[in-house]
Amino acid sequence: MPVFVAVLGVVTMLFANNTARASRRALLTLQAAVLAAFLAIGGKFGSFATADSAIAIFAGMLGVAAMATQNALIKLALPGSPSTAVMTTNTTQLAVDLAIIARGRGDPEDLARARHRTGVIFPSVAAGCACGGLLEIHFGLSALALPVALAAIAIPIGELWRDPV
Repeated sequence: MPVFVAVLGVVTMLFANNTARASRRALLTLQAAVLAAFLAIGGKFGSFATADSAIAIFAGMLGVAAMATQNALIKLALPGSPSTAVMTTNTTQLAVDLAIIARGRGDPEDLARARHRTGVIFPSVAAGCACGGLLEIHFGLSALALPVALAAIAIPIGELWRDPV
């Protein structure tokens, strides 16, 4: 959490006063670079024998920095756009709804809404976890090549974005 907040703070200080277009280009490039560094460190030193080794922690913090940059990108350079951190939001909502259902007390309408949301959200969370797990099993940390490639592709696509007037 401290690294996430620190990166958000630094990125905001650096890019908040830029135009959305300039911020978008810089933040998309920064995100791709941090993801590429994450992949490079993971490829060179992973699979990590111990999760608390300095290099494993450094690699993990590069991943956290990439997530923070992505979140800053949405707020600073794509104002009014929906969040791209939907998996976190969905996982949070799923956990809250499951706790409400497990407790089994309360307003019947709240319980019904929680059951409905669980039926909608659970398949996407499960599919995301399964896909990530399968990629990790089959490709190890090399599976990070997919988000690096997508981040690199996003840079020229970001140039096509038209800011609202």
